[in-house]
Order: sequence, then C-alpha cells, then structure tokens
Amino acid sequence: MVLVEMHDHRGTSEADLLAALRDQEPLALAEAYYRSVGAVYGCARRLVGSSAEIEALLRAVYSDLWASPPADEPLEGWVRARCFALGAEHLREARRTAAAQSTATLLADPDTPGTPGADSQDSLEQALADLDEHARRALLLAHDRGMASAQQDDPQAAGALDRGLAAIAGDDEEDGQQPGGLIPLLADWTLGLLAPPVAAEVAGAV
Repeated sequence: MVLVEMHDHRGTSEADLLAALRDQEPLALAEAYYRSVGAVYGCARRLVGSSAEIEALLRAVYSDLWASPPADEPLEGWVRARCFALGAEHLREARRTAAAQSTATLLADPDTPGTPGADSQDSLEQALADLDEHARRALLLAHDRGMASAQQDDPQAAGALDRGLAAIAGDDEEDGQQPGGLIPLLADWTLGLLAPPVAAEVAGAV
C-alpha cells in the first residue's frame, strides 16, 4: 500500500495555500473553497437567477481554480473575477441580462436585452441606488468583478470603495471622516482583493 501524506491547510497562509494549489494538493482546494465560496456564491447569485445556474457556475470556477490556480493574485479576488467572466459569457450566449439590475450595468452590451433582473427591487439594490455614482461603481467593480481599487480607472476608487462599503454595512460617517481613512485599503482587504503580502499588512493594522 502506498501512503500519501495529506496536509491540513486550515491554518495555512494564503500565499502557501496558493502554492499548495499549484502543487495539486486536494486539501488545498477544499480549504480554498471553504475560504472563498461565500464570495463566489454572492457574485453568482447577482449574475444568474436559478439555483442550477449558480451551482454550475460554482463548479466551473473551482474547476478552473484547480486547473490553473493564480500565482500572485489574491484568492478571493481571483474567484470573483473568474465567476464574473464565466457568468458574463453565459449570459451573452443566452442573450440575457444579469439577475441583479446593478450588476447588469457592468454588462453593458447593445446586443443584450436590458430588462432588469428579478432582484432589481431588493434591499441591496435600493442601498446601491442610494450611493453616489463613484461609490456605487467602485463597489460593483470590486464585489462583482473582483477588481481592487488600484485596478479601477478612477484615481479616487479607494476612497469611493471605502465609502460605498461602509454605507452598505450601515456605518455612518462622522465629522466628514472617510470610514477607511485610518487604515488604507481597508475595503479592498475586507473583500479579499489584496495580494497576500499587502493583505497581511492591512490585517496587522486592523
């Protein structure tokens, strides 16, 4: 009998977890799924409407993660971005718009019908609608597409993302102070969009 040592990755740093994924360690995939499935599910639910489609999208994301794990990208940012890419492709092929109206704005396509999705009137959509344009776009790009504020085309994206995430969470700004002002990149870190070394710095500050 051949015994294969299986490493428990529950306490593994993200950088080491990604390295283990690249080494094709099955328990690394299980831990990556555990750490990031909430993010993928949230993105998938805003893209596609049915439970069957969400499940299929999750399977596709984690199959791709196993086949080609990222090297220097943050895990959660990678799975968000992959979910959006796969979901957007599925919607374009089906000539449908996203389930969430706000997510549909990221899929602007003249060949795709623009009918709002079923979730267009839910409380999250209302909260997003109440944000200023910069905060709303920064938050949608970060949450739904996995784009860190530094990757966005708005030089004020970091502050806008802080503001948008704080508003959605129900935190009020006092005395005009930005919610993430004391800890730069706090919103990016909260959404898992920072590379492991930078994320570790922010975690230490938190």
